[in-house]
Amino acid sequence: MKPIAIANLLRLLWVGVVTSSAAGAEPAGFPYRLPDQRPDRPLSAAMERLYDEYLAPTPEANELYSTFKFTPLNGFDYRNGDGTVTRRDPSKVIRVGGKYYVWYTYRQTETPPRGAAQGTETVPSTDWDLAEIWYATSADGFTWQEQGVAVPRPPRPHPGWRSVSTSDILVWQGKYTFIWLCSLLLW
Repeated sequence: MKPIAIANLLRLLWVGVVTSSAAGAEPAGFPYRLPDQRPDRPLSAAMERLYDEYLAPTPEANELYSTFKFTPLNGFDYRNGDGTVTRRDPSKVIRVGGKYYVWYTYRQTETPPRGAAQGTETVPSTDWDLAEIWYATSADGFTWQEQGVAVPRPPRPHPGWRSVSTSDILVWQGKYTFIWLCSLLLW
């Protein structure tokens, strides 16, 4: 279990076992809510770990906490999620001359992946099999236009004939360095 999930679970357990000896008095066993500061009294081993080993007792108190906002992108067709088209492993998005660029692993096949035993030269064995590096551009970062192949698969038997994937780009001192992986599977 992740630390944040454990913290939330402990918080719920702590809230559920409140006991108090008098109305209005501080709870005798556990406090009603998980305090941000470590209480000055003996704690269970689980509560010791909560305060000693995790970044914060609750996700909201963690300095790395943020709210994530999902915004769908326009311009990419996935054939209604039938598994025959995949885009994955995007590079960093860079902006050059007022236009955004991104490179990614792209596979478009007649069938979804079927596993290693059923993989052929036209049937992918995995999601990244029979893939190439494609790229897309955007004026605003939300609506994209696919530009096509950036790095094609070489012909068999050259390294990468099965797949090229997982691209990235590094921009440093006005120069662009593009990297990717190639599959060395032997079929």
